[in-house]
Amino acid sequence: MAVENPRYFASCWDFCLRVKGWGTVKSVWGVPQHLQLEFEYSTLDMVLMGCARQIGLFGLPSEANRNNALDVLASFGMEKMAYRLQFAIWWGERQLAAIARALLSQSALLVLDEPVSALDVGNKKRVFQQGEGGGGGEG
Repeated sequence: MAVENPRYFASCWDFCLRVKGWGTVKSVWGVPQHLQLEFEYSTLDMVLMGCARQIGLFGLPSEANRNNALDVLASFGMEKMAYRLQFAIWWGERQLAAIARALLSQSALLVLDEPVSALDVGNKKRVFQQGEGGGGGEG
């Protein structure tokens, strides 16, 4: 794949790029290998950041956004961690939250940098099932 002139917005890893044969892809979301946090967000708030494009700059998440985020967390077995702070959960759980956020973004293209490197075998299987569309979303 050839990428021409990527415009990168560091706040949410959202950029426009031209992929050979695909035309312009306007919604891309990236998941880094190690997510560095600057603030203490709850896991649910972290996942809800995936809705930023749909909500807008000054909008607030709707009840439907919250329910969708909780559903994605539940598909990873993380519903009990929704209200725990990101600094209080393990690296692998943070990685799952970052993947859940990417799935909630409904982006046309996900860029994943070793997304399962910090996960155990069971959670790796859950991530791969989500990638195959087994998690209830568009996959």
